[in-house]
Amino acid sequence: RLSRYLLGLLSVNFGFAVVFTVALLMLGVRYAVVWGTITFFFRFVPLLGSAVSMLLPLTVSIATQPGWFAPIGVVVCYLALEGITGNLIEPYLFGQSVGMNPLALLVAIMFWTWVWGPIGLMLATPLSVVLVTLGRHLPCFSKLSLLLGDEHPMPVHIVLFQRLLAKDLIEASNLLSRLIDKRGLADTIQTVVLPALNYG
Repeated sequence: RLSRYLLGLLSVNFGFAVVFTVALLMLGVRYAVVWGTITFFFRFVPLLGSAVSMLLPLTVSIATQPGWFAPIGVVVCYLALEGITGNLIEPYLFGQSVGMNPLALLVAIMFWTWVWGPIGLMLATPLSVVLVTLGRHLPCFSKLSLLLGDEHPMPVHIVLFQRLLAKDLIEASNLLSRLIDKRGLADTIQTVVLPALNYG
């Protein structure tokens, strides 16, 4: 899980650096490839690294470009990229790659940042992954896996039985159609429908 997290972080930082470099080239900022490379490496440092990587091309654009179009463009591109990456791409990608619910990952990042500041921000995902792994393998921590993990808390045949027991035929048929599309008719009947009917 940690290796998948690091690979995802590498991919996100590389994509961010490439898009930022293209934006700098379009704005006419000198040495755009250098600033993109620095951005790639600095984004591995939480909070400060990303901001510092934006200040360098901003300073160069102020010093070398006439007018304010290029400096304002650098700030706008950076804020847009940082907003999209930090609020959409990273929680979704890292939540799935480490086996955590994306919302739980956001809450964990806020909690560890509140507790330990920048160090907590840097260690939030690895610490949360350790808690989820403990919950999956040690019964006394099973509630952590339920709260933070991305797995459904109940087996699918029990979910089907619950929907049938509640006489919610629409949700039961939707669940069955999704399972048939994913697993096939024979496997769905054998592994989901028959075990659900056995509860009755």
